Amino acid sequence: MSALLRSNILKSKRGFTLVELIVTITIIAVLSAVALTTYSSAQTKARDHRRKQDIKSIQTALELYYSVNKKYPSSTGWYLSDNTSTWLPGLDTTYINQVPNDPKKNGQNPVLTSGALGYAFRSGPINGGSCSGISGTDQYYILATGLEDKNDGERNAIKQYKDCNNDTPTNPDAYVVFSNQ
Repeated sequence: MSALLRSNILKSKRGFTLVELIVTITIIAVLSAVALTTYSSAQTKARDHRRKQDIKSIQTALELYYSVNKKYPSSTGWYLSDNTSTWLPGLDTTYINQVPNDPKKNGQNPVLTSGALGYAFRSGPINGGSCSGISGTDQYYILATGLEDKNDGERNAIKQYKDCNNDTPTNPDAYVVFSNQ
């Protein structure tokens, strides 16, 4: 009789109960959600870091261009990155191996449009603005990108270039740099 009792006890302990399965699946789902959120945040920060490095590379190339030509590349408006190495005319391989493009460009102007991703360049007065103390054309530039990380300390860098009227980027998401001149 004890053998029969043991046999029945073993048979009843072979599988998992429905509650045990639900608890296990819930734990796996929560861990997966946490992992995906962390991974997504890391990717966002990595893309923003790359954007800032790209902007610094472009800025260095623009300053090299200025040292040779005594002006920055001329623009007739905003030049936006378009996944080609020629989106910024005038910057050839003399100044930079390849003009970088945004890792997740969405085709909008990051200086003027909230949530826009990409790079934007413009030289000379913007919006008909004038700059005291700057004579000649193409003597300064605005270079910008949009940042994805809402907690980035360099986001919301709305600022005005020196004494230039109406040359203030309007996008609070932009990371903006100006010429050194």
